[in-house]
Amino acid sequence: MSKTIQEQAQTINCLEKKLERLQNSPFIWKISNFASVMEAAKTNESRVIVSDSFYSAHNGYKFAIELYPDGYYTDDNANENGEFMSIYLRILVGEYDGLLIWPFQDSVVFTLLDQNELVEKRRHLRKELQQPPEGLIRPTEASEPACGVWEFVFHKNLYSRSYIKDDTIFIKVAFVEHKERKFSRIFHGDYDI
Repeated sequence: MSKTIQEQAQTINCLEKKLERLQNSPFIWKISNFASVMEAAKTNESRVIVSDSFYSAHNGYKFAIELYPDGYYTDDNANENGEFMSIYLRILVGEYDGLLIWPFQDSVVFTLLDQNELVEKRRHLRKELQQPPEGLIRPTEASEPACGVWEFVFHKNLYSRSYIKDDTIFIKVAFVEHKERKFSRIFHGDYDI
């Protein structure tokens, strides 16, 4: 095989692995150069970073994660000092929206992963997303709703353990279907024959 064909085969293999990763829950977001990301947030150069889009499951809901490393602030609290990271889940227009049950009401758990080399000493930080009671409505190109955790991780906790290693953090997003919705999310109305 020529070198070009080998390179193309490697590229295809890499893209297939990335696609598989983006279509399976839980989604793990790797954020490299975290010191620069935090500094950009503190200086208002770039207050938010956004993950690649991903699906909650194969043929599921499409999302992106928005992380505010120095906290999310509105005009009402713009003068406050950042003491924590804020994280938000934005639901996006996806390929399979016509097959899914709306509004989206599954439980969502964000986890900052502890990278301590001793697995038994790891203490991951978890927060469950508190969605609006009505859930997240079906998105449109003009409106892609979001909800999140304002005080996701306090900075004092972020720097207290091995959450940052080699200037990198990992955030896991897991989805848990409600029992009454399980098995009815896709192809509602199908029956075994």
